[in-house]
Amino acid sequence: MAEVLNINRDELAKFLPSHEAIIQFENLFNSVESIINDTDGQDTLSESTLSLANSALVQLKDKLGNSFESVNKNLKDWAKALSYTGLKLNSETFTKGGKTITKTYNYTSNLLTSVVLSGDTPARIDLTKSLTYSGLNLTGVAYS
Repeated sequence: MAEVLNINRDELAKFLPSHEAIIQFENLFNSVESIINDTDGQDTLSESTLSLANSALVQLKDKLGNSFESVNKNLKDWAKALSYTGLKLNSETFTKGGKTITKTYNYTSNLLTSVVLSGDTPARIDLTKSLTYSGLNLTGVAYS
């Protein structure tokens, strides 16, 4: 039988970006526990059960763990260097443990129109956050 790991919500909040993410993570563990309990003490899980569990983990990772915003949020603990042209911030370069991530800021008519992540970013995440405006009012945010 697998060892029970007790993690409370405060501990989950240290690495998950939102309350919704914490609930999804708890639901995943409840599902896995249910799957394990349904095996009636068998040493191996069926191929379909393993496939279902793997699919749930992939979906959770895609939804919660590696997104533009989760990477952006986690950069606060990294060393940071700023690059300006006049008073306009052009980029921030973050370093930690031999890894580097750069956030590049793009402007049109002095309005921030996109933020691009580059460098040692996680695989398969959106790297660009685009901002749209109506006049001076922000009307939309999109990721690509």
